[in-house]
Amino acid sequence: MLLLSSFVKSKEVFAIINTANQYHVRPSDVLALDDEYTALCLDEACMYIQMKVNDGEKPQFEKHYKSFRDMYKDL
Repeated sequence: MLLLSSFVKSKEVFAIINTANQYHVRPSDVLALDDEYTALCLDEACMYIQMKVNDGEKPQFEKHYKSFRDMYKDL
């Protein structure tokens, strides 16, 4: 299993989590997912992210670079 140093890849996931919390529904309901397994995976991932944030861990978002030069500057 590949473990990633960051636990959130995109800031957009928080919009889904916040909307689900506001309406007291599952995140998969917000996206109207039909596939039960995909819905379960999304709900579990969102729950994991919310637990990490609640524990005080700051999310690390995936960075996008315009060039290898920009990427190397960041390293």
